[in-house]
Parts: sequence; structure tokens; C-alpha cells
Amino acid sequence: MNLLAVFSHPDDECGCAATLAKHAQRGDNVLIVWTTYGEMSSKF
Repeated sequence: MNLLAVFSHPDDECGCAATLAKHAQRGDNVLIVWTTYGEMSSKF
């Protein structure tokens, strides 16, 4: 199965992170897309 999860901000996936992880562990292809410029992100 192929899954595409699209979120507005980098922390928005928290509500479904366990579901996405379960699919990845099953061997499904999981792709996460964040539609933000990253202007509020920190650089390490």
C-alpha cells in the first residue's frame, strides 16, 4: 500500500504518527509532505 500524508506544519502529524508508523512497519510505503516554508523551524 502507498500512503501520502500531507500536513501544514511539521508537528501536525502527531495525531496520526502511530498509524503512519504501523503502516511503515508493515512494509507499506509512507511519504510525509509538509507544506510550509520552514520559517519557524530551528537550525541545528
